[in-house]
Amino acid sequence: MKNYVERFFYKSDKTRLTLQFSCARVKKRSSKVRGEREQKETNSHMDERKKNKDWTRYDQ
Repeated sequence: MKNYVERFFYKSDKTRLTLQFSCARVKKRSSKVRGEREQKETNSHMDERKKNKDWTRYDQ
């Protein structure tokens, strides 16, 4: 069973970006620093997607 939800983002040049969002039911990792770093990475991906309006989202 997966502990995360995968979301795929396709840009116009067919490059794929995979993001993994942890499910709410999954226990928080004991490493707080690791979680904060992953949150920053996810936020940067989202900012990148907002800048590129030509991105199409596919959920699988």
